[in-house]
Amino acid sequence: VGYLIAGAIVWAIFTYLWQRSFAQALHWNFAAVRGRWGRLLAGGIALSLVVQFLSNFLPIPKTLPIDDFFRTPAAVWMVAVFGPFMAPVFEELAFRGFLLPSIASAWDWLRVQGPELGDGASVEKDPRWSIPALVASCTLTSIAFALVHADELAHAWAPLAVLFAVSLVLCGVRLWTESFAASTFIHATYNGTIFTILFF
Repeated sequence: VGYLIAGAIVWAIFTYLWQRSFAQALHWNFAAVRGRWGRLLAGGIALSLVVQFLSNFLPIPKTLPIDDFFRTPAAVWMVAVFGPFMAPVFEELAFRGFLLPSIASAWDWLRVQGPELGDGASVEKDPRWSIPALVASCTLTSIAFALVHADELAHAWAPLAVLFAVSLVLCGVRLWTESFAASTFIHATYNGTIFTILFF
């Protein structure tokens, strides 16, 4: 329900406040996935495996609230479907689709009182953000992304730091490819690998 509400809010902002179509405002750019799908798939799997490996060396609590999702077969099946297919779409929509470009644009606008969002960019391409704006937006977006998962991770700093790092990678993919579809694809692959391991 929370994801659906967030999605509706973002859609309303794109459509009524920014006066742009949903796909244009998101910079969906699925062509970036078509041309790189093998690398994105491998990247999502590799990111997941690296995180799983590094987690062995971090002070992560033995039990976490997220473990409650794996108590019954029905819950496991629900997470197996929700984790790789629904969560990445709505999380990317909120964080890399809306928050990342919004913070970057606001940062540059406040810094120079310059052009509005979208100036200097075509429909297909992102606006030309400054390096400080990108650093600030990636950092703040990743902090927010980690904090959204804080309850299910018992507010333990180690898994939250891992999620912060994962979010930075997803921000990098989103900016490198100029594609919301690409960051969503790698996020889904990352989650899918984790949940496949947990499932078995």
